[in-house]
This record gives sequence, structure tokens and C-alpha cells, in this order.
Amino acid sequence: MQPRYLSGYGLVGRGLDKCVERLAGAKIAKRSVLEARGWALRDEAIAYLDHLTFPATRLVLFAVNEQWTAVLTNARDGSDFNDHQLFFGELCDARTCRVVDREPRRGTANGYRYRLGYAARIFELDGPDGENLRTIYAMDDGGRWDFPAVGDQPLVVESTFDYGARRKSDRFTSENVRAVLASLGVEPPVPEAFERADRFLLLHERMTSRRWARRIEADASTPEEQDDPARGYIERGLDWVPHMRTHASSVVVDLTKAVLLNPDHAASAEPHLRKARRRLGDEEFERLAAAAEEDLGRRGG
Repeated sequence: MQPRYLSGYGLVGRGLDKCVERLAGAKIAKRSVLEARGWALRDEAIAYLDHLTFPATRLVLFAVNEQWTAVLTNARDGSDFNDHQLFFGELCDARTCRVVDREPRRGTANGYRYRLGYAARIFELDGPDGENLRTIYAMDDGGRWDFPAVGDQPLVVESTFDYGARRKSDRFTSENVRAVLASLGVEPPVPEAFERADRFLLLHERMTSRRWARRIEADASTPEEQDDPARGYIERGLDWVPHMRTHASSVVVDLTKAVLLNPDHAASAEPHLRKARRRLGDEEFERLAAAAEEDLGRRGG
């Protein structure tokens, strides 16, 4: 399984130094400015990306070869180029690729099954003006696989892919992703290029809105925090608390799941669960708590 910071990435069809010239100090519409934070070694680049935010605000650039530059981001759910592809293509006047090759992330915590992410294999090729030239993906969309291949001109290498496979998950595989990229001259593969690279440019996307920037930083997390299987439930449950009068049942379901998956959240959840019990009554509270536990055990949340 790829590390979080390599499970998704961007590719810009220019050499690294040319990308740096065009990106450092550039404005992204009215939303932000790209600030160069200097060159770093590999371990420093990884540490830089371990500060996770949504949307991504930290980017790392490194050379794949003389024609292609790779871009990693600190996106909370895994590195992804989706928010930057259009702007980087325009700023660098180059073709760009968005690539995601992510395995499902699931496990067991405190005896309960959980899922932190679904499998996805995505390839998007855009022209310098942002026009989509080709998109292929096979992804698990919450339990059901989707597979489209769109764009006027299929790439020659696609003729070797099994787009007629019975299972949609087999129609565009990790091997197909690597083959598409190799056909475009992206060699060595990006994970190998990352291990070989000896310099990495650190970019910071400084948001124009200070209020928005503060909100992003307030919600930042470490990889360990993000990998807490209860994180989504505790955050959502606490978001319901101000609306207890009309959404007490949602408070019960989400906070119950959070505590079941990670008892460390009990201290912050229990006062709100007691308040929800008083509002709903013992019988309804117990019914909702039991249903939450059953749902968690049966479907992994």
C-alpha cells in the first residue's frame, strides 16, 4: 500500500526548474498565493506533508525526469491534485495529470470493524488551458464500483486494457495506471522517482482570506489523528450538539459510534450523551445506541 503522501499526485509537463520559476509567488485566482519555502531533503519533505489540512495548503514538487514534475499535497484524506490541476496547467502552460492509486483502508478497533477510505484508481489528463483530454477511473463509490473512460481520443496504450472485464474493479488496475503514465513518458514511476530524488521544493498556499486560513489551521491534524477510526464520528457528533433540540438522535448515533471505536473519546462525548438521554428518554436513547452498535458491527460504520 502506498504511503498517504504518494497515494495521489499531480504531474506537470515541464521540468522542475521551469515549474519553480512559474509557480513560486504566483497567485491562484483570488484565493491564494503560492509561497516557496525553500528546498528540502526527502525526510524534511515528508515531515512537511504530515501537517494535514483540508483543503491542502502544503505542496512538494520534485523531478520525475526532464519533462515531468510531480506534485504532492498535504490533503487530509491523502495527497490529491484535484484542487490545483487547472491552475498549475495554466501557470506552467503545460499538460497536467491527476493520478490517484489508492487501496481501501479498513480495520478493526476495539472489536468493531471500520473503514477509513475506499479504493480508487483515477487518471485525468488536461491540456494547458484546463480542457480535459482523457479521464479514466475505476473507484469504489461507497460499496459500488464505477468505471468510465471519457474523452475524444483514447490513448494508444488503452487498447491493451480489459475494459470489458466482468468486474468494474478489473477494468482499470494499478498496472494500467502505470502503463498510461509510462506511455506519456512519466518514467520512472512516481514512487520510484520520489525515492531517487535528491531535492524537493516546499510550497505553501497562503490563503488570501485570513479568516479562512485560521479555520483551515484550526482543523489541521496529524496522520495519527486522521487515522483514528472514530475521528469522523466524534467530529460529526459534536457538530450536532448545538442542534440538540432537533437532532438529539444524530448526537446519540455518532457519539456512540465514536466511543465504541475509541473509548478515549468518552470524556468529551458523555456529557452530550447524557443530555441527549434526558431529551429523548431512556427507551429511545437505548434503542438508538443499540442500533448504532449493531450498524457499526455489521457494516463497519
